[in-house]
Amino acid sequence: MDNDYLASEDDLYRLVTIDKDKKVKITISLKDANGGDISIKETIRSLTEWVDDKLKSTESSSCRHQIYPLMAQSMAEGMIKLLGINTASLMLSSESIRYSIIHMMTVGFYLLKFIQRKNIKVFTNEEPLTDQDILTYERISKASNLATMAHHMGLDPKTMVKTLIKQGKLP
Repeated sequence: MDNDYLASEDDLYRLVTIDKDKKVKITISLKDANGGDISIKETIRSLTEWVDDKLKSTESSSCRHQIYPLMAQSMAEGMIKLLGINTASLMLSSESIRYSIIHMMTVGFYLLKFIQRKNIKVFTNEEPLTDQDILTYERISKASNLATMAHHMGLDPKTMVKTLIKQGKLP
């Protein structure tokens, strides 16, 4: 599944940046004190590597011994509150999902610290979406969800999605 994607990186990014109620895609841009652009994608990738290095290190660090556990506890409590115990336990039963969520919460924490320390300005941009755009994102979301379930059940995700499309159960 790793080399044969069901959705592109841009598709996945759009899934988490659309506001269906407002029919907009929300993006963030960063500017330094002089008005220069800062690549949010590169900043997040660098912070992700930095957090990963801190978590793998045997040296004591606030990232490893305070922030990461704080994010883990926040995730568990928040998911129970938002999703209920059954859905939260299903989501958290996957080690890769659990690790990814906690890891990215930790990255988000350090991203906010970076923005504050460097006096970076955050700009929110909204791009209008059509009903067709939203349907496309929902289709990708549903296919990705089904592929994830298939993968966890030991099935071939692409085969499952193709079968559901042929059966008319997936647009």
